[in-house]
Amino acid sequence: MNANKGIISNNPIITRTPYWTPDSVRTACIKNDLYTLGDSEAYTAMLERVNRWPNPSDYGLYVIAKDIAEHSEHQPITNVMFILANTAITYTFALDGRGDV
Repeated sequence: MNANKGIISNNPIITRTPYWTPDSVRTACIKNDLYTLGDSEAYTAMLERVNRWPNPSDYGLYVIAKDIAEHSEHQPITNVMFILANTAITYTFALDGRGDV
């Protein structure tokens, strides 16, 4: 048993890592009536990009949201980014480089 487990500094370095999957993006699209103007090939290509980019940066979020917005009715990119950030992306956290505290 590690005697130091659970002990962190008074000012920990907090690391947040975003994570999404093709399924989480697909679910967000379905629940919000997104990608209704795209065909199967374009939709599959977008989900494959998500799969190759499992830890999206803000730019990665923008790229996928732009694709979705272009294939959706009346959806600004920033709204799609908000939807994805709040429904498709989950986060893991680490304190002082440790996720087990």
